[in-house]
This record gives sequence, C-alpha cells and structure tokens, in this order.
Amino acid sequence: MPSVFKKFVEHGRVAYYNRGHKIEKLTVIVQIIDQNRVLVQDLADNARIQMNLKSIELTDLVVKASYKNTKDEVAAAVKEGDVEKKWTETAQYKKWQKQHKRAALTDFERFKVRKFKKLRNALVAKALASK
Repeated sequence: MPSVFKKFVEHGRVAYYNRGHKIEKLTVIVQIIDQNRVLVQDLADNARIQMNLKSIELTDLVVKASYKNTKDEVAAAVKEGDVEKKWTETAQYKKWQKQHKRAALTDFERFKVRKFKKLRNALVAKALASK
C-alpha cells in the first residue's frame, strides 16, 4: 500500500519558516534533535539555530546535507542543488508573490481590480446564458 505522506523530516530537507520575523525564508534541516525540534541552517545568513517543528513547513526539495557537514558545505550543496530556482517555481512561492502584490495595491488600483472583475463576471454570465 502506498504511503500517504510525501514529505518527511530528514537531513537535507528544505523548509521555510511559517512564523516569527523570518517568515517565508528558506532553511535546511541539518540535524534532528528529538521528535519536536530540529537544527536548521538558515539560507540567508548561514546561521544554525534550533527550531520547533511547528515553526517550519517542509517543502518537496531535498539537498545532500547532514550534521557532519560544515556551514559552507551545506551552502555549497544548496547552491549545487539550485534550490533557489526550484523554490521560485513552486506553487507556494507563486501564491506568496500574488499575495504580496495584492497587498501592495493602492486604493485606486483595488478599485480598478474590482471593476475589471465585475466586467469579467458579466461577460462570463452572458456567454453562459447564451448557450
């Protein structure tokens, strides 16, 4: 029987922060401390910190890294695995970009979006009514 789970907590698993001041930043799991905590290496500043598993979300990306590797070796594995490029192609990253773009709209731009949506919905309703 196939497994239901696809993403496992493992050495080299790429994750992102889901809370705190580093929200949406990428990190790599370097060592598993216990069932609730892991040692992660931040991709932005190469710092290794202990994180609760509730504070990170796992991605599908995995690099070759373990606790024996130095910070530079993990950074090289991330660079070699082309993690940044693969991350920008994921649905989660695209969703965040869309959210940030919508949040940065001015009042007039939000008004225009609302008007265009109304126009689009009217055209769709008209097309469906004619069938």
